[in-house]
Amino acid sequence: QHVGTDLVVRCCVTHQQGNNSAQLRDLFDFACDQTDSLAVTVVCGDFNEEFDTKTDIDPGFVTLDRNALAGEPLVSRPPHKQNPELNRSGKGKVDYIWVKSGDKVKAVLERDEGSRSAIILSHSACTETSQWPSDHGIEALTVVLENAS
Repeated sequence: QHVGTDLVVRCCVTHQQGNNSAQLRDLFDFACDQTDSLAVTVVCGDFNEEFDTKTDIDPGFVTLDRNALAGEPLVSRPPHKQNPELNRSGKGKVDYIWVKSGDKVKAVLERDEGSRSAIILSHSACTETSQWPSDHGIEALTVVLENAS
C-alpha cells in the first residue's frame, strides 16, 4: 500500500495449464476477490502453452503484445522447444502479464527499454554456458499509473 495515496497493487503469480478458459476465469476471480479499494491487479505467470483466440480473457484485464519490429521475440521458448515432434506443449508464447485498472487509477502498459532489454537478453544463450538461462525467456512490461479522473 502506497502511504501517500492509500493505493494498493495486488500481484498474483501462477504456474498452470494454459489455454483453459474456465481455469483462467477462476484465476482472475481469485485475483480480484475483495479488491474494492485496489488501484491495480496484476496476474502473471507461466501457462505452459499459448492461449488461442477462443480463450475468454476477462474484459477488465489487458496485456501488452510483443512487437517483432522492436526486436521482441514472439515466442517464449528456444527454437528446439518449438518443434512439435520433440515437444508437445510450450510452443508459442507461454508467459503472460495481465493488468486490471482500479477505480482510482488507470494502468497504462508500455514496454520501456529496460523491459524490452530484459526480454531480449533472456531469449538467448548465456556466454558462459551457451544455453538459455531457463527453458523459456521472461515476460516484462512497465505499468504507468495515471489518475482515473
